Amino acid sequence: MPADTRNDSYSLGLLLYVFLTVTTPFDAAELLKIGLDEMRRTIREKEPKRPSTRVSTLSGEELTTTAKRRGLEAPKLVTQLRGDLDWIVMKCLEKDRGRRYETANGLASDIQRHLSNEPVVACPPSNLYRFQKMVRRNKLAFAAGVGIAAALVIGLAIALWQSIEKARAYNRAVVAERAAQTEAQILKDMLEGAGPEVAKGRDATILLEILDKTAERISNELTNQPDVEADLQNIIGSTYRDLGQYKKAELILRRALAANKRLHPEGALVVRDSLKQLSGALYQQGSLAESEVLSRESLALTRKLLGNEHADVVSALNGLTENLTSQGKFAEAKVIGQEALALTKKVAGLSDSDLASQRMRLADVDRNLGNYAEAEAGFREAVAILRKAASADNNPDLAAALNGLAVVLADEKKFAEAEAVFREALAMDRRLLGEAHPQLVVKIGNLAGLLAEDKKYDEAERLGREAVELARKLPAGNEKGLVFWLHTLADTLRREKKFAEAEGVAREGLAMARTVLADDPALATVVDNLALILIAQAKYDEAESWQREELAIRRKKLDPQHPLVCASLYQLGEVLNKQRKFSEAEDRLREALAVANKFPGSDYMNPTRMLEELNKALAAQGKPLEVNKPIDPAPAAPNDNK
Repeated sequence: MPADTRNDSYSLGLLLYVFLTVTTPFDAAELLKIGLDEMRRTIREKEPKRPSTRVSTLSGEELTTTAKRRGLEAPKLVTQLRGDLDWIVMKCLEKDRGRRYETANGLASDIQRHLSNEPVVACPPSNLYRFQKMVRRNKLAFAAGVGIAAALVIGLAIALWQSIEKARAYNRAVVAERAAQTEAQILKDMLEGAGPEVAKGRDATILLEILDKTAERISNELTNQPDVEADLQNIIGSTYRDLGQYKKAELILRRALAANKRLHPEGALVVRDSLKQLSGALYQQGSLAESEVLSRESLALTRKLLGNEHADVVSALNGLTENLTSQGKFAEAKVIGQEALALTKKVAGLSDSDLASQRMRLADVDRNLGNYAEAEAGFREAVAILRKAASADNNPDLAAALNGLAVVLADEKKFAEAEAVFREALAMDRRLLGEAHPQLVVKIGNLAGLLAEDKKYDEAERLGREAVELARKLPAGNEKGLVFWLHTLADTLRREKKFAEAEGVAREGLAMARTVLADDPALATVVDNLALILIAQAKYDEAESWQREELAIRRKKLDPQHPLVCASLYQLGEVLNKQRKFSEAEDRLREALAVANKFPGSDYMNPTRMLEELNKALAAQGKPLEVNKPIDPAPAAPNDNK
């Protein structure tokens, strides 16, 4: 039976049921206990309890909590659900698709009638309809009864019995096929509504158990339906990803991609979906090179199947922009981000949220290029767009936009405003995602880093330790986050002059970074952190070795004129001066100044400070000092990367 808009009605009914009752139509734990076959029969044949009945069976504490969230007393909640809301939900969840709302608009209209105290279209089924449903549920038994009666009347029992058996065999085949399709659709509807957007911070332990069991059974029991198996693997994999289970997501999405490529060698949208989801799971784990390859393949296939002027092309361009930004390929990232922005304004059907998402990615590119004013404007635009949305208070995208704005404000040294924005983003994620989600740890770590830079060390250290401890508890695939929060904590301890502990934390982070950031230029930042801690302890010889490695990584991964290459040259020049290696220090500092003069607004590329350090090297060699003028680059220095 082909899917149509009435499937949307069912999906919306599921979400409305969960919203009203804080639980699913069938108890998840009970479904797991009864096995897959009985689970199928239950979903196909058993009518779920009405929302009012379901709420009335909640425990006293659960019922009281649910009612308080809606500003009601427990008895009044049950009363409000009884009647219109019961029948609206049950109409959505009808087994017979013909009795569901034909469109999502029909459902919305009926809800509006309820809110306006007008008669609703939904109503309880009649006795005749119930009888018809019983006949359809037990049609083989009714067919047998009719057959026997007919045989008694006309004396053709044997011939008629044979006919009935043939009909039974045919019906069983048809029913089995439809049941498989219906079951797959119901499971898809349930899983697609299972991410953090629906969970809103509630404990996902039971959901993860269901996903684990479902993934195992799909692999074992749907081998004769490879298209259904691959489709469900895609959905389960993306749900794992939404919940921060990146390693589990990667494993199941690799199987889905392989299966879909076998089924559709010429390419299809399901192949594109597998590429997109797997690329995202790899990106979250720091496997940026492979993620980029898959992202480009997804973009090319999307264009082939849908043409260039399509919303899905915008989404694919955004994903590639984010990936290239993380790899430090900022020039290409900006070109692609600008292409996405132009398409966003051109393609029909894109929402304000899509525009906000695109603006965030392009703003992040500008931030990394040192274009802070443009970056701040982009993030502010994204925040303003998302604040106007009806779901602003429950939108993780708004928290992400606030986080991006706070980061660029911190870059601009606007510490007070940055702190306020960080705290708003953190409070939102604590409410929406719970304590065990990677994005929450990002917000905690970012706020810790800002407070340390603003010299609020006590709270910075406390939050830094919280971020590390939460990151240690995250599932496999989140090691990249742990590396960065160890880095943040080590930096805070250095600023507090707790050098011994800072060095230990930094070395732990670096050891892990060599594996999880192998192809990521961010590895240089972790190396730099250890070097700074060693310099603070006057361990200049070892610090020089780490500074050379840091410079080599950035020269290999980034453009020669990149601000971070400039920063590495300057820091190496400083440590060379401290060891009285003045000639080489002069060379490195001249290289740094040649780049810094192109980015005068950045703190870590401050030409004045670099000129002061260069003059130290010149004075030590008895050379004339440079005074308040741009420095021409010296002849090319030996490549530390060779």
